[in-house]
Amino acid sequence: MINTTGLEWKEFLNDKNLFNEETEQWIDNFNLYINGSEVDDDFDISIIKDTDVIKIEGGEYHPSSYSTDNDRTDLDVVFKKWKKERNEMCLIIKIKKEDEKLVRELIKKIGNKAKIL
Repeated sequence: MINTTGLEWKEFLNDKNLFNEETEQWIDNFNLYINGSEVDDDFDISIIKDTDVIKIEGGEYHPSSYSTDNDRTDLDVVFKKWKKERNEMCLIIKIKKEDEKLVRELIKKIGNKAKIL
């Protein structure tokens, strides 16, 4: 099972190392939930907001249009590997409103970015 944010899921789906037109990789056989509601697997990625809570049950990753059942990998394995290899991570935090300026300054001080959603 995959639990992630809308932002991270969209970044995964848009990663050209995993999905590109030349080799035609794809995913299937999964159940996708956005904020607890199941959506069709032919969903439009543009409906996903960065702050959405995403849950994916099951799923298979096929590395090319010529894949056989032997070539497929469980989607959660591919996602976890992708996430581990990244140099960035996504956090959603809840803070007191009066701490926003301090938190932004701290994040900037260590060379990162914060986005208000």
